[in-house]
Amino acid sequence: MNPADIPEDQWVIDYDNDPEDIRDQMELFLFKFPEVGRENITELMFEFQKFDLDRDGKLEEDQALHLLERKGTAKTLLELREMMNKMTNESEDRRINFLKWSTCYYEKSWMLLHRFTNQKAYEEAMENIQQAKNMAMKVEEEMRLAKANDEKIAKERAEQLEKEAKLTGVAGMKAFFQRKAEESREDKTLTNEQRIKQEAARRREMREAKVRQRAAEEAAKKAQDSAFCRMKAEQEMAEARAKADHDKELLDQIKKDELRQKREEFKRKHEAIFGGTPKK
Repeated sequence: MNPADIPEDQWVIDYDNDPEDIRDQMELFLFKFPEVGRENITELMFEFQKFDLDRDGKLEEDQALHLLERKGTAKTLLELREMMNKMTNESEDRRINFLKWSTCYYEKSWMLLHRFTNQKAYEEAMENIQQAKNMAMKVEEEMRLAKANDEKIAKERAEQLEKEAKLTGVAGMKAFFQRKAEESREDKTLTNEQRIKQEAARRREMREAKVRQRAAEEAAKKAQDSAFCRMKAEQEMAEARAKADHDKELLDQIKKDELRQKREEFKRKHEAIFGGTPKK
């Protein structure tokens, strides 16, 4: 269905409130175009960030050209500008944020990216997605900190063993027995068991968070598809009514033409027999 055929009061189009954070931009793009896939858009975001030397979430034109070249799609500056202008209908800002980049790279509609069936429904859907994303990021951060802590402990123990290996005589024996005493005070079996349980719990939370995130994205997509299908059905009904009205007008015109032809035929016969025009 042509978007131009959809009544304006059925849509909310907002070009002025794009999220500034690159991850929020990624979530908005994925919400509108889930067929792209989270893995693909995440990889594109990481590549984008590598070329964002200013770390402000936008690429200069030369940085965008280098990124295109790395992707095997070399373009001239003029070609880049034409591509951006064609896809986003914007030519004033020569700096490219991730939303514009994703729209151009995947050849999506800039207007469709900013078009929503209902602002409240959109905000609720995005809030659910954001909550699920925050939960996943929280679990990822906890896993990262736990891994960093384990690496720190392992590094300290390795340094301690290295220092101990350099000691000789009484000092070496003292360090050795001191370390053994510390290890004996630790219930190492329990520590390992706890670590395994904690790691398993974190991974379970990560899986659950990602499931909730996918569920939120699917719910948002279904809401959008449902509204679109409803509007499509309404549009088809309107088109059917318009066609029926047109057919009725055509049939009425045919009947009028037939009646006029019958009158003209009667007039000709009357003139041929009696002469003159028959009275009405």
